[in-house]
Amino acid sequence: MCWKRELRGSRRLKCQADGRTDATEGGIGVMNLSRNRWSSRGRTQGLPPQLPNVSIGGWILVVALLFFPLSLDPVLAGEYHVKEEACSGCHTAHFSQHGRAPVGAEPGGPFEKLLLFSSPTKLCLSCHDGSDVDAPDVLSPVSTSYGPDQFSAGGFFEYSGGTPSDRGHDLGTWPAEVPFSGMAPSTLTCTTCHDPHGNKNYRNLRSRPGIGTGTPLPHNNPSLPTDAVFELVHPDGRNPSDVYKLSNIGYRTEMSQWCVECHDRLLPNQAGSLPAHFRAHPVDVSVGTGGMHMDTQHWLEGTGAGFGTAIGDGVSGIPRVRFQTPSATTFETSLLPSPSNQVFCGTCHYAHGSPYAAGATWPLKSPADSADAYAACQQCHNQ
Repeated sequence: MCWKRELRGSRRLKCQADGRTDATEGGIGVMNLSRNRWSSRGRTQGLPPQLPNVSIGGWILVVALLFFPLSLDPVLAGEYHVKEEACSGCHTAHFSQHGRAPVGAEPGGPFEKLLLFSSPTKLCLSCHDGSDVDAPDVLSPVSTSYGPDQFSAGGFFEYSGGTPSDRGHDLGTWPAEVPFSGMAPSTLTCTTCHDPHGNKNYRNLRSRPGIGTGTPLPHNNPSLPTDAVFELVHPDGRNPSDVYKLSNIGYRTEMSQWCVECHDRLLPNQAGSLPAHFRAHPVDVSVGTGGMHMDTQHWLEGTGAGFGTAIGDGVSGIPRVRFQTPSATTFETSLLPSPSNQVFCGTCHYAHGSPYAAGATWPLKSPADSADAYAACQQCHNQ
């Protein structure tokens, strides 16, 4: 009897049907802690591998600790990282498999926390760089196909680390300052914002990534009316093109509050010096609020200035920008245009970045797409 299993995505190898065994290694099951693989070989044909003199309960505990999530909370929204990914997908016990580094690990280890790579960002990007079709791709150019005029809801990073960009957040750089923030400069990594072990928040986001007091973003599968964000299709570890696209996500509340955990100088909506009304564009403000040069009826109708079918088609107008609906209780109601729809940080910016200046959600300051330069603004203001 022999068995081998591949945990990553949908690639799984089943047990041999004839029960034969491979070559023996002392008749003892061999735990292979290289990336996402384990195998066992027995000495005698048709028999299970001979195991050391350990109780069955002891072996169950060992296997559980090595290959199953540490948390058994049934309502965790940690998705793939909690429900399917094994510890050995990111960590190694000794970094000495057969006297060599684990297969797929970065040379030069062992590394801090027994990671397979020298930094959390390198580890994350070993899957999330487009090389694994089952993992959402966050690195430009994005390989995941989202369909016509679709996009990853988080956008993408222009560089894998160490190179600054004016099109979004920078990975692995030491900035001169954190924009619109009272935080001291620090290096941004994937785990600055995301909890790699999973939590109850949307996209495993940390409730307190910066210097704020903490902003939970509850997210459940199936969805609950109190969720901060709704999804029609939930992640199962193999469906990134269905889950991470814009049209699969509806926002209810708290996203801007989460952003200002770091960018604290953007809230509250501070008054500016005339003729400017505010020091920065207000967020978490309903489009039905008067006195802000907003055309609520234009927003509700969804046609005319600013509205269109695609970005970059040479025709002025883009699909409706993202918005929050605090009164929503389902995915469907979160997408309904209404006077209570709110502008939030994600209306104008992608969290990771985009092809446009400041990670904008439309061709802001993009000469190549000048037809859409003011489209997002016009949808609300119609000037």
